[in-house]
Amino acid sequence: MRVNGTKSVKHVLTVIRGQRNGGSRRGVAMDDRILDVQDLRVVFQTDFGKRTVTDDISFHVDRNEMLGVVGESGCGKSVTSMAVMGLLPKNGNAEKGRIIFEGRDLLKLKPRELDQIRGKDLT
Repeated sequence: MRVNGTKSVKHVLTVIRGQRNGGSRRGVAMDDRILDVQDLRVVFQTDFGKRTVTDDISFHVDRNEMLGVVGESGCGKSVTSMAVMGLLPKNGNAEKGRIIFEGRDLLKLKPRELDQIRGKDLT
């Protein structure tokens, strides 16, 4: 697991992992991976042009695992979460990367398909 791509020490995301119900991480198969974010870059179109707000973000969540993302204000925690949920504002775009949820790349889904997953399976 890695989280990187920040421009300065001030903007660092940190991932904290834990197991639910005292589970063990030994022997975790790829089938147990429910979320896999790979090389995510989120950009916003502004009056001053395109601005990259997160770049090269990668992390994963295995079944029965808890994940916490912590960091300073403005480091991209909320933007990353909103990108995973497909809830970026209209001027935001996941420009690069993959967000694999239970084997499906969420960035390739149509809005209607994402609506069927969001709230029920992806929260």
